Amino acid sequence: MESLEQKFNRFNVKNQNHLDAEDLATGYSSPSCPVPIEAVKLITRSITSCDFATQQDFFQVDFQVTGFINSFERFNSQFLSIKQCKDVLNMLRFRQKPATIQQIINRFAQNDRVHFPEYMMICAVLLLTQRLQSDFDPEGTGRITIESGSISCLGLWFL
Repeated sequence: MESLEQKFNRFNVKNQNHLDAEDLATGYSSPSCPVPIEAVKLITRSITSCDFATQQDFFQVDFQVTGFINSFERFNSQFLSIKQCKDVLNMLRFRQKPATIQQIINRFAQNDRVHFPEYMMICAVLLLTQRLQSDFDPEGTGRITIESGSISCLGLWFL
């Protein structure tokens, strides 16, 4: 079985001290499950606040991305129905309200189907939303409180 260090080195084709979104998307993609670069950027931002992962961050990124891939592949299908997608997202224990999850699914679903790239985008958006909630609504009130110094920090997440 491949260790995380070996996996990091295999993905690190540019021989840098970190993996950028392109390295990660290429490394995780397979012909049947292409991982969108945009999804990887959101996932790494939700973990590291950057578009890349160092070897230290790679454990968390790998845990999330591999979990998302494995949860989709359990269905052995090219797509999930909306109901299956909701069930998988519930299994992954995203903390958003069901209406929020439904709204995000609706944004990415096509013809009541969620294909793998769209599924990865849904997971990435939910993971980033969860990070924003924990950073800016630690009490879980449903209201985000931002101090003036944090507004710039929040804005940088979306660059």
